[in-house]
Amino acid sequence: MQIKESIHQSLSQLENILIQLNDTEYTQAIEILNGQTIGKHVRHIVEFFQCLLIADDVVCFDNRKREVLIENSTIYTLDRIKSIKQKIEFLDFNQPIILRQLIADDVIEVQSTIGRELIYCIDHSIHHFAIIKMVLRSDFPYISISEDFGIAYSTLNYTK
Repeated sequence: MQIKESIHQSLSQLENILIQLNDTEYTQAIEILNGQTIGKHVRHIVEFFQCLLIADDVVCFDNRKREVLIENSTIYTLDRIKSIKQKIEFLDFNQPIILRQLIADDVIEVQSTIGRELIYCIDHSIHHFAIIKMVLRSDFPYISISEDFGIAYSTLNYTK
């Protein structure tokens, strides 16, 4: 599976869940998440993609714009996801970019590519999908979830 297809598949799985949730469920404080919400996890996922998509020569996921509406409105979030999917179609995955990351008290910069950072965004999403899946199964069992939602591609390949 190529990067574009992987992103589209992952984001489509997320869209499928968002379509089934109302905003009250989406913003409900969840005890097992220490009062966090599904919306906050989704915002975190969406913002990583957005951060990369607006980057010029340097991407710093630590300094991303926090957009509270993403964590509060499923309709708005679905629109943001649609926008991400459209913008990915026009990216040069081989384009060099510098990743700037805060580690402890140090700012680290490393050479990367748009494609590599998109792969990171996918993997990062899957981690949050696993958390969302646990919440959905415990608090919203009526929400339909695909079996492979929140499972890393390496795990899916291994279990085949």
